[in-house]
Amino acid sequence: MEPMTTDLAALIARAEAGDIDATLRASAELTRAGKHEQALNYLIRASNGGHVVAQATLGLRMVTGRMAPLDPVKGIELIRASAIAGNPEALSYLSSLAASGLFGPADWSTALMALARAAERKLASAEAQLKVLHAAGLNTPGAIMDFVRASNPRVISEAPRIVTLEGLLPHDFCAHWISHTAPKLSAAHVYDAEKGGRRTHGMRSNTGAGFSLLETDMVMHLCRARIASAIKRPVQFQEAPNVLHYAVGETFSAHFDYLAPENPNFQQPLATLGQRVCTALVYLNDDFDAGETRFLELDRSIRCRTGGLLAFDNVDSQGAVDPKTLHEGTPPTRGEKWLLSVWVRDRPQPII
Repeated sequence: MEPMTTDLAALIARAEAGDIDATLRASAELTRAGKHEQALNYLIRASNGGHVVAQATLGLRMVTGRMAPLDPVKGIELIRASAIAGNPEALSYLSSLAASGLFGPADWSTALMALARAAERKLASAEAQLKVLHAAGLNTPGAIMDFVRASNPRVISEAPRIVTLEGLLPHDFCAHWISHTAPKLSAAHVYDAEKGGRRTHGMRSNTGAGFSLLETDMVMHLCRARIASAIKRPVQFQEAPNVLHYAVGETFSAHFDYLAPENPNFQQPLATLGQRVCTALVYLNDDFDAGETRFLELDRSIRCRTGGLLAFDNVDSQGAVDPKTLHEGTPPTRGEKWLLSVWVRDRPQPII
C-alpha cells in the first residue's frame, strides 16, 4: 500500500477535527489514491454533516451504484436536499433525473424548474440547455409534454419493419448532441462474436461516444422520450445513448444489430440485458454526401435530413431475429456524418 502523503495526512487530521470541507477534500484525495472504502466513509461523513457538494456527489454514486451502495431512492433524496439548498450542480442533476423517466414517470415540471434555478445561479450547462429549449418553444411543462408525443412515422417496409420520421428533433437539439460528443470521440466498438465482449474491429472504422446517466442532461432525455414515443417502446428499454461520427471514407460494414442467440459468447449479455429488438437512428446533420444506411437484403439505401429518424426492428413479429435486417453504414464522400444511435432491448436496462 502506498504511504500516505503529508498533505493527505493533514487533510485527514483536519477532517477528524470536524472540518467538513476538509472531510470532502480528503474523500476526493483518497479516491484519487485508490482508497475507495476510506474515501466513501469520508464522503458519507461530509454528506451527513450537511455539505451540499458531498450530498450531490454521494447521491449520484448511489443512483448508479458506482463507488457506493446502489440505492437510487436515497441517492435522489440526497440530490434533492442539495438542490433545495441551492447547489447549482445538484439542481442540474435533479433536472436530468426528473426528466429521465427511469425512476417513475418523467416529471417535466420538476425538471424545468430545477434547470431554471440552476441557470439563475449561472451554471453554464443549464444556461445552454435553456437556450436550446427556448429556441424550440419549450418553455412550459405542457409544451414539453406536447413535444414528447411524436407523430406516427412513415412505414418504409413491413418485414422487416422499417420506419422514418422527418423532423423528429429540432436542429438545435441535434447541435447540442454534436457539441457534447465531439470532445470525447474514440474508436467505435462492436460485439465480438468470436471471443465475446466488445472491442474495436476492422469492420468498423468510425468513431463515437456513449453517454451514461450522469452525462445525459434534460435536453438529451427529451430526445430519448420523443424517440420512445415515435417507436412505441418504453424509454426504460433503451440502452444508454451513443453518438456516431463518420469522417470521409469511414464505414461500418455489413452487420446485424441483434445478438445471435445460438452464439455461446452472447449468452451472458442476452440473459442479463436481453435482445436488441429495435434500432433507432437520428440524423444529427445532413451536410454530407452519400453515407446512407443500406439494407443489403432489401437492396435499399435510406438517409434522413437533419433531425430525422430511421428506426427498424431487428426481430420479426414472432420475436425471432431477422436476417433481412443485415445493413451497413456507408461512408460519406464529402463532409462528416453524425448520428444519434439508440438500441432498444426487450426489457428494462440497468442504469449506467
